[in-house]
Amino acid sequence: MLGLHHIILINCHLIGSVELVVYGHSNICGINAWGIAMQRLIPVFYGELRSKVVPKTQKIFDNFYLPHTNSYLIYQYQREDVSSCVNA
Repeated sequence: MLGLHHIILINCHLIGSVELVVYGHSNICGINAWGIAMQRLIPVFYGELRSKVVPKTQKIFDNFYLPHTNSYLIYQYQREDVSSCVNA
């Protein structure tokens, strides 16, 4: 299946790693509205400006989603010409 498959967050808002499976039917929920914050990462993959998906209480994407020096946001997706791609 072409398109976005997974979003992996490492040491972001929650310490540790979280993997979101976003192909097919998905249900994303979390504590303290974190599920909504994770859903906002999907439009960024498709080209939405990062400044438009940050919660109104925050102003800078990197400060909210990547607060630590060892924070990573990884998109895994599939294109027609290759079997799997990853953007980190």
